[in-house]
Amino acid sequence: MARWRSLHETVAVLSFIKENGEDVAQRYFLHNIVQSRDAAREYQKHCDKLGYEPFTEEEMESMESQYRRLKDQFGKPFADSDYGWAQRALFGDDSKQNASFSWIEKQAGLDHLRPFYRMAGHSVHANPKSLSAQIGLIDSESVLLAGPSNYGLADPGQATANSLALSTVSILTYVGDIDFLAVSQELMDLAKATNEMFVATQKQIEQEEEDEASSNDA
Repeated sequence: MARWRSLHETVAVLSFIKENGEDVAQRYFLHNIVQSRDAAREYQKHCDKLGYEPFTEEEMESMESQYRRLKDQFGKPFADSDYGWAQRALFGDDSKQNASFSWIEKQAGLDHLRPFYRMAGHSVHANPKSLSAQIGLIDSESVLLAGPSNYGLADPGQATANSLALSTVSILTYVGDIDFLAVSQELMDLAKATNEMFVATQKQIEQEEEDEASSNDA
């Protein structure tokens, strides 16, 4: 489920860039310079304690120079936010509202998956919910999951099939070829069939578990 979470982010960003065109694509690409500069500044604060060599003054100044150039070109919101590359497309340059993934997700038409996105983070983050979020167990309150499980694949399986199909369709429809449109429909049909198989498999496991419990009780 955690791997799907990353895939979902990729699909949302891909769809957002596709819908907003070349300017957003360029901003997304160039924002790597901003993030590299921010990472370098963070590294520079702690490299001595980590026992690593710091960047030279020339290296830091080179990154700062590139950062300032982009800040002058695209504005402060672009340079001072993790999602600054999406700021103009979402709110314009003068808005006080900051761009975020949830806004990108919403404009991409994928915000209905937010409950699954939140659920996907429970088992990989150190929050209290991680103690009870055991999708690999039929009865999550009885024991803690230790090791692999073949149960609980319905949600991540369906989500992954849908996201893979959507990301591929986004690329194919961007080209606009009529043959690609036919392939896109086939992919969506395949995703639907895959979803049904995941659900059927999970129901089968639940039924087998129920039959075994009834047999033990008898």
